[in-house]
Amino acid sequence: MIPDSVINSNITSIIEDHENQLWITTESNGALRIKNPDAPTAEIKYEHFLKGKKLGDRVFNSFVASDGSVFFLIGLDIKRYNPQTNDFDSYLPEGIFRYFPFTVMFEDSHNNMWYGTYNGGLYKYDYQTNKFTYYDIKNGLAANWVTSIIEDRHHNIWVGHWHKDKGMGGITKISADGTRIFNTHNGLHDNQIWCLSEDAEGNILIGTTEHGLD
Repeated sequence: MIPDSVINSNITSIIEDHENQLWITTESNGALRIKNPDAPTAEIKYEHFLKGKKLGDRVFNSFVASDGSVFFLIGLDIKRYNPQTNDFDSYLPEGIFRYFPFTVMFEDSHNNMWYGTYNGGLYKYDYQTNKFTYYDIKNGLAANWVTSIIEDRHHNIWVGHWHKDKGMGGITKISADGTRIFNTHNGLHDNQIWCLSEDAEGNILIGTTEHGLD
């Protein structure tokens, strides 16, 4: 059983890895790995990771890649869980700079990796060419703060943004034809976007700050 004192901070993400373990990350109390989430409450086994395990107390997001790797975004660094050592290794591909904190990580259907940042734009790592493409407001992004990344069934990439100025932000759609911005000037009810998802009918669902689901 997990004591209430173990998670005494805002939860930033919840993911399930390929071993059917749950990972819960927090704003100021590290990460929790629940080894047997399907077990009865009294038999739950868990491990709490804080600074001592090379992770850190502030974990902003987490991500499971198609190869089973589990990643954690902790500000200016990305950590990858090492199951052999039960520890975390620093992960930062050559071509990405640590000037801005990382906020979200995503793998598309072509195994390209996308890295969103806090006010530092968006990186795309091309699996085939082993090169990075950088996006910011100068070449098509709606804003440089990236909050979410998804891929639709047509292989378009949708990027959610947030900006303290409510007149800025919105969504960037990245496709083979280039980039397109959606905001309150062309249909959105709110420019401050927190999450995106595609439903069974192909609609893009948008979680906003002050206007609910768009």
